[in-house]
Amino acid sequence: MPSDGEHLLAGGNVAAGVVRVGRTVRKPATAATPAVGALLRHLTAAGFDASPRHLGMDEAGRQVLEFVPGVNAHLRPPLDMSELVRLGGDIRRLHDATQTFDPPADATWDVVIKADRDDLICHHDLAPWNLIRDGDRWVFIDFDGAGPGSGCGTSGTPRTASSPCTPATTSTSTVPGYGRWPTATAWTITSAASCPR
Repeated sequence: MPSDGEHLLAGGNVAAGVVRVGRTVRKPATAATPAVGALLRHLTAAGFDASPRHLGMDEAGRQVLEFVPGVNAHLRPPLDMSELVRLGGDIRRLHDATQTFDPPADATWDVVIKADRDDLICHHDLAPWNLIRDGDRWVFIDFDGAGPGSGCGTSGTPRTASSPCTPATTSTSTVPGYGRWPTATAWTITSAASCPR
């Protein structure tokens, strides 16, 4: 039960006990919280503005994150091509920023489905319900499942575990805004942007 001044937030796969307090979000800590917090702080320091800022821990031992106002992308009309290009560019910037991330030596991650490779640290659920749009700012939320993975496995779409969308083999390995894919078989950003949860 949220205390006074706390407002329960619904939705998502890890929303139990998640509350809003003013301009912050408080989430229960897990074994992965120290590593996820380090990742989010690295992204902020690297100038990546499409992730929430990690603000530490509160007196109740919960992680404190920036509250990002706006609407989940899956509750809005499907993205048009210019918006898909922007989404692809944001995902590319995310992956580029994680390239320079040095995880803590004792990092523990909570990756639900083992990735095909561990080229970089990935979000692992870049789905419409984890994209908040607020005017000019778009923010990926719910990094709790982040961990080692590959760009091909996470770039731009939900996994089959969390969405009825299916992967598609493309004639080229280029996704709008992202650039060249490491393999010709890739998830399509187009299907992700319009796929229901």
